[in-house]
Amino acid sequence: MSILLRTSNRTGRTVQQAGTTAVMMGGVSETTDPLGGAPEAVPSQRRLRLTSVLPVWLLAVVGSVLVLLLTAKDSFAWLLLVFVAAVFVSFVLQLATQTKDGLVERISTASSGAFVVVFVTAVVLLVR
Repeated sequence: MSILLRTSNRTGRTVQQAGTTAVMMGGVSETTDPLGGAPEAVPSQRRLRLTSVLPVWLLAVVGSVLVLLLTAKDSFAWLLLVFVAAVFVSFVLQLATQTKDGLVERISTASSGAFVVVFVTAVVLLVR
């Protein structure tokens, strides 16, 4: 089964590759079935961001609160462990989405948010 891929290009030319015809048309990017099927749904970036970034931030918040409440000494070592776990989980969640579009942005957003949470917790630990 051949799939028709339409993507934006200034020239409007048709490209043939490996049995698949790609027609370049202005402003549209969709994959359709040549037998008249509906375009395949691609997960939106916003939904991917919500489902793969927010859990990392939540992990960082929960881990930081646990470090604040349960550790008396070596708090910064446990805080580092929370940050490393958050970054690891962010990579796992991004790879689980199997979507390469926006991968670096989502990993950066998740890791940056976890860093801010851990940084605020470290400041609180220094003050108390």
